[in-house]
Formats: sequence, structure tokens, C-alpha cells
Amino acid sequence: HILTCAQFAFIAAIGFPSHWRFPCGGFKPRKIPLSHYAKLTVIFFTLSVINNKALDYQISVPLHTVFRSCSLAASLLIGYVGFNRRYSRGQIIACCFVMVGITISTLADMDMKRRRPGSGGHDSAAAGCCSSDGDDGDLDDSSVIGELSTDYLIGIAMLLVAL
Repeated sequence: HILTCAQFAFIAAIGFPSHWRFPCGGFKPRKIPLSHYAKLTVIFFTLSVINNKALDYQISVPLHTVFRSCSLAASLLIGYVGFNRRYSRGQIIACCFVMVGITISTLADMDMKRRRPGSGGHDSAAAGCCSSDGDDGDLDDSSVIGELSTDYLIGIAMLLVAL
């Protein structure tokens, strides 16, 4: 969490000069109350910590990346449905390209882990949620669903909350 705190300190230090009156001192008048900034900061900090903490629950980095990239699509959807915001065709296509690119890279990463010697045929996402029983490495749906670990499900729930 030190890195998250350092990120927030850096952003505050960078933004400080734009809110301070030089040379007389004091803050410039704000159009938005400081309490709104404080609420947004607490929400953003909490979500950053949840996202970082999810990695402690057997969530692979590629899966984490996919969930983080889904926030772009979630933002578009919430803006459209909740705030009646309209997006250009280019913005929607760009969002789709980001989602497709992240998905392709995640699948490629999982495939490379399956092919790596000594991996037992399981990728890190499957290894995080399933136990290896020493067979040929093929996982059918019933074994995956039946052997999901609590830690993995907690990690997925944390990522869903942080969306």
C-alpha cells in the first residue's frame, strides 16, 4: 500500500501549484467544495487498495488486468445508462478494441503457461482456483466449478466491487 500512498502524494504535489495563489499565498477559490474532492479521493484510494489486495487471493496478473480494463467499458455503460451521456462511434470502437486486445493477450499468456514445461498443464488462473490431480492437465467444467477455492472467489468478488 506504500506505492498507492506514494501515487496519491505525487498527484497531490503535482496538482498543488494549480490551486495555490502565488506569491500572496492561500488557496484559489474553488467552484467545487473540498468535501467533494475528499469523497472522490477516499473512493479512489479504497478502490486502488482493493485492486492491489485482490492479488493476494490467488488472482493471476492477466486476470487482474482484464478486470481493470473492464472498468473502461463499465464507465461507458454507466455514463450511457445512468447519466444519459452519448459517446461517439469512435469512442465505442476504441473501448471494444481495448477489451479485445486485453482478452487476446490474456489468452496468449494462459496458453504460454500451459505449454511451459513443468507447469503440469495448468495456467495460473486455473492453478489459482483448481487443484492439480496429476492427470493429463485437461480440466473439464465440472472439476473447475467443483474445486473453486474460497480465496479465488474472494479475489474475484474484490475485483467486481472495484469495477
